[in-house]
Amino acid sequence: MRHNRGFGFVEVVMAAVVMAGCAVPILWLMSSARMETSKAINYLRAVEMANETIEWASVIPFEDLSGNNKDLSGLEGAYSDSIFDNKLLHTGSNPAWTQVPLANDLTYSDQYDNAFFFREIKIDDPPQPNFKGFVKKITVTISWNEGHPPQISNSNSPPRMRKIELSCLLFNDHKIEY
Repeated sequence: MRHNRGFGFVEVVMAAVVMAGCAVPILWLMSSARMETSKAINYLRAVEMANETIEWASVIPFEDLSGNNKDLSGLEGAYSDSIFDNKLLHTGSNPAWTQVPLANDLTYSDQYDNAFFFREIKIDDPPQPNFKGFVKKITVTISWNEGHPPQISNSNSPPRMRKIELSCLLFNDHKIEY
């Protein structure tokens, strides 16, 4: 006669070890996928912010574009570094932009806060003198951290972990003859 017994302690422990051995790689895979997705989202946000800056610059009269342009200076700096208590004025100081309803109330989503984005804008005249007055080069640099506040430093731009630069040429449409 055969007696039906339940599982023994050794069998239960072995089953738990096998299940844990299968669960750990799955949990690691989910965690790394989440982290890589977050990095990709921050990269796309940085590209979006750089492109947005170039679009803002393209509506400024060509003659007013310079390295120390007051219309673009409001766009430089930290987006929302809570450790620096700094909220960026996103519309600059161009009077034409203040006529847009709610333009002064534009803000970015709180989802931008975890990357501590920082924007720098550089506008240069072309190196060739025969292009002066026709073309200007704008370079927008966006730097950010991946979820860690930047180290506090005395400079205007604390060091960030990641950085992209987007450059393009802005043409003076009034000088082009059709």
